[in-house]
Amino acid sequence: MAETTTISSTVYWAMLSLGAANLLPWLSFLTLADYFLDIYGDNSMEFYFPAVSTTVLVGAATLNLLYGQALSFDVRVRVPTFVMAASLLAVPLVDLAMRAGLASRFGFAITLVSVLVNAFCSAVAQSSLYGLAALFGDGATQALQSGQGVMGVVSVLLRVVSNVVLAGRPSTSMFAFCSCGSALLAGSVAAYARAVWLESLSAFLVFVTCLACFPGLATSLTSPTLGSWFPLLMVAAYNCGDLFGKTLPARARLVSRRSLPAWVSAHLLFVPLFLLLLRAPAGRGGASDALPLGCTFGLGVSTGYIGCMALVLVGEHAGSAEEKELWGTASSFSLMLGLTAGSLLSFTLSAAFASPS
Repeated sequence: MAETTTISSTVYWAMLSLGAANLLPWLSFLTLADYFLDIYGDNSMEFYFPAVSTTVLVGAATLNLLYGQALSFDVRVRVPTFVMAASLLAVPLVDLAMRAGLASRFGFAITLVSVLVNAFCSAVAQSSLYGLAALFGDGATQALQSGQGVMGVVSVLLRVVSNVVLAGRPSTSMFAFCSCGSALLAGSVAAYARAVWLESLSAFLVFVTCLACFPGLATSLTSPTLGSWFPLLMVAAYNCGDLFGKTLPARARLVSRRSLPAWVSAHLLFVPLFLLLLRAPAGRGGASDALPLGCTFGLGVSTGYIGCMALVLVGEHAGSAEEKELWGTASSFSLMLGLTAGSLLSFTLSAAFASPS
């Protein structure tokens, strides 16, 4: 009898979390049946949903089989997983659009498009994950299967809890469910990167802070003296600072794994700093324009340097080639997740603080 290949606990939990994450968007659409019935007036979504999904699965898997080897596992797993994370937000975004006046038939069509995109990405990522698992042995394949089984149960329990707690408010319940689903997806990335969780979390927070401040809050600042030139100068200040920060690690290694949390904590202070600039009295001009320009330059330097060092430190962990690829995928995904979360935070902060009362 063939023996099951022994794999490290890091690889096992990484594969289990990826298996769960791969199935999460599908299960989210499936368990929102009560919401779709309430919003569209019938259960037709539950017929269209599997029909659209299964139509693209075989085609996507075939394309990945024929041409997937031209791309790295990093691309074939990371990019589709990131797109699936975005697809999970399609339902609440469509709900908001429909509340703003979008016709229900267009909302239905947009939701189906997100289902199609999710199915394509899921097929590519899943077939790639089984290929990657084969490099580690059958223990990794079993972990993928277990992750999918676990997520099947967790998604139903999560939906039950959201319905019970928010009974009678299907839209609010849906928002809570999708938000928790996104959090679980982010959590799966953390488990995927357990050996490099600190660096991955740091990359996430660095880019959440950056996108929360720039370009949204930064370009919302005005200058009576520089006029329309001011936003362009703000962009130039950030880009120059970012370039300087990204090239600095080759000359000065000030950040270690031990000191990384302190550097990231200091970086987070840019959010209240830009909010203070945004709420400052109007009429700033002349030499005072140097303050927001200097802060934006500093944000670029800090983002470029700390973000670069977080990713560099990932590559310095000892491990096999396969483990290093997993860790690189996880840290890169954390970065992109940070960009997405930062953009949403920027929108929220702008809505709350941009217009002084």
